[in-house]
Amino acid sequence: VLNMALVGPPNQLLRRAMDRLDQLGVLLVAAVGNEGVDEPRYPAAYPSVIGVGAVDREGRPYARGNRGPAVEVLAPGVEIVSTVPGDSFAFGDGTSLAAANVTGLLALAVAASGDPLAARTAFFQAAQPESAALPIRVPKICAVLERLGKPCPKP
Repeated sequence: VLNMALVGPPNQLLRRAMDRLDQLGVLLVAAVGNEGVDEPRYPAAYPSVIGVGAVDREGRPYARGNRGPAVEVLAPGVEIVSTVPGDSFAFGDGTSLAAANVTGLLALAVAASGDPLAARTAFFQAAQPESAALPIRVPKICAVLERLGKPCPKP
C-alpha cells in the first residue's frame, strides 16, 4: 500500500508510474489537497489511485479540502494527532492525514488477507455512502475484515 501526500497538475510520467504500480498490485492512496478547489489534483485524480478527502469529527467536510470527482473516500482529517519534529506530537488538519487513515486501514486488510485486490474490494464493499452524490466514508476495520472472512480482534 502506497500513501501519497502530494498534489499537483497532471503529469504523464506520474500517471504512467501510478498505472504501472497498480498493474503490479500496489494499492495507491493519495490526498486530494487542501486548496478548497473543485479542480482535480494529481495523483489523487488518476483512476488507479484512491483519492481521499477529509472530514471533521462531526462528519462535515474539511473546509480547506479539495472537492470534486477525485474524492472517492472521506476519512477523519481534522484535529488529528501526529508526530512533529522535536520528538513531540501536535494536532493537525488536512487531506494528507485523512489519506494516512485510509492507507493504514488498507494495510491492515492486506495483512489479514494477503491479497491487495481482495482488501481493496472489501474496503469499498464495507463502506456505506450517505447518498449517491457524496463520496463514501471510510469504513470500520471490522466491517472490512468481515468482508474478507476474517475475525475482528476483540478489544
